[in-house]
Amino acid sequence: MTTGRSSSRRSTNRAEFWLYAVRNPERTDALLGQLRKPRAGMERLMGDALERIGERDNVSAEDVTTIALALFQGLLRQRRLDPAGVPEKLFGQAMRWLSAGIAASGSNSGGR
Repeated sequence: MTTGRSSSRRSTNRAEFWLYAVRNPERTDALLGQLRKPRAGMERLMGDALERIGERDNVSAEDVTTIALALFQGLLRQRRLDPAGVPEKLFGQAMRWLSAGIAASGSNSGGR
């Protein structure tokens, strides 16, 4: 989770477009269109990770992707405001905790 100048500019532009889409629902499809391909790739990765821990049939890769994206976006925003308060490796640690929790809950995980 880096906070370099060009990365910061891209993140700011994405945040502004997100706000624009929220305020102008007719632009939501354009934003979703930009996000579909990266999200699909992430869903495949999450499906592979669920397979490795034996939970592919019990947990929705789509749900895990939604959670992972929310964690990343939230931590990124927090890090922009308070870099010292959000260590660079925190997202990786949060994902390990998520994975451990899914694995520990076994087939009681549910899913969509």
